[in-house]
Amino acid sequence: MGSLILLRHAKSSWADGATGDHERPLNARGQRDAGAVAAALLTRERATHVLCSTAIRTRQTLQHLVRAGAVDEACARFEAELYLASAKRIERSIDAAADAGAHLLVIGHNPGIEELASRLAGHRLVMKTSSLCRFDRDATATAWRLVEQLVPRG
Repeated sequence: MGSLILLRHAKSSWADGATGDHERPLNARGQRDAGAVAAALLTRERATHVLCSTAIRTRQTLQHLVRAGAVDEACARFEAELYLASAKRIERSIDAAADAGAHLLVIGHNPGIEELASRLAGHRLVMKTSSLCRFDRDATATAWRLVEQLVPRG
C-alpha cells in the first residue's frame, strides 16, 4: 500500500433526539466542512480504495467527496465493522485491504480513528470532525510516516 488517509466524518446533527446514533445525518456545518475536505483531497493523490463505516454521517461525508470528484464511488466499500470501531479493528480492515501501491482512504469515527492516527504518527493527534491524516510508507515499507494533518473548514 502506497498511502493511507484516515478521515473522521464531518460534523453530525444531534437535533433529533429520537434518531439513533448510527442514523445521525450531517448538520449544516458538517455539510460545509465535507465540501472543504473534498476540495483538499482534490489536490492530493486520488484514493484507489475507500473503506467507509455504514453510519449515515460517514456515508454523507463520502458522498460530498464523490460529488466533488475527489473519490470514485466505485472504489468504496462499506463495512459495518468500522462503525465506532477500535483502532485495532480499523487496522485489521486496512490490512485486509492492503494492495501494493494502493492509496487507501478510511472514513470512520472517534475514538478509533484518533487512536490509530496517533499510534501510526508516534505521538498524540487530535482528530476533530472533518480532520484527516495522510500517511506514506517509510523507506523500509514497514511503518507509516505522517505526511500531513488537515482540519478543513468550509
